[in-house]
This record gives sequence, structure tokens and C-alpha cells, in this order.
Amino acid sequence: MGRAGAARDVRRLLEAGLRLVHLGAEGTGISEQAFLEVERLAVELSRRHGRLRFVGMLAVVVQRGVGELARLTGRSPEDIAAEHTGFCPDRGLREWMAEVMRAPAGAAWSPPPADAPIAPAMALVHLHVTVCLALCGAPDR
Repeated sequence: MGRAGAARDVRRLLEAGLRLVHLGAEGTGISEQAFLEVERLAVELSRRHGRLRFVGMLAVVVQRGVGELARLTGRSPEDIAAEHTGFCPDRGLREWMAEVMRAPAGAAWSPPPADAPIAPAMALVHLHVTVCLALCGAPDR
């Protein structure tokens, strides 16, 4: 599958992550099953497209969102990364996510930790959702 297929699957995965937020917003709550289905999709698509390639495509989306949030709020990407990665109890994964968020869109970053407690693609889906929510509440400059 080529780059266009991978880009389609990136959108598909990110939309699935955003639907989790919609379920919670409607008062139905996010079920563990719904979360696990999105995580399963993240793992499946990472395998299909090559883990680092797919994670790299997701990272660019997150990085662009962080850049826009920094522009709108006047906050640094470092501050934004610190705020959005605090949920993760695993230090290695948390530091990797922060590294990705601090980097400009498309910039290089270290590979994700091999022993991460959740799939790196799923971690980026979570960051995408939290950055999108922050962008919704960000004042226009």
C-alpha cells in the first residue's frame, strides 16, 4: 500500500480517536471496549504501513497541531508537551511523546521506546485528541 493509502489510514485512525471524545461528550462515556478497538486499529495500521513510517505520519499531524496551538496561545511547544504528556505513567514513553511534540512539523525524533506500555501510534492519537480539544478552546490571536 502506498503513501496515499497510508495517509487515508492516518485520517481513519485520528477520526476514530476523535469519535471516542464525542462518545464521552454525549454522556455515554468512553467504554474500555471502544478504546481497545481504536488501539487495535492503531496497532493493525502501524503493522500494515510499517511502524516508524506510520508513526511518523501521525507525528507530523500532532506537531502541526502543537505549532498552531503555540501560535494561538503564545505558549512554547515545551509547555504544551509538558501539559499533554502528563497522563502517561511510563517515563520513556512520556519523554518520547514530549520530544515529538517539541519538534517542528516533520523534524526528526528518536524512535519510540520498544517496551512502551501502549502502542506509540495510540499515544499519538491521544495527543492529537488533546491538542484538538485545546485548539477548540484556544483564543484567536
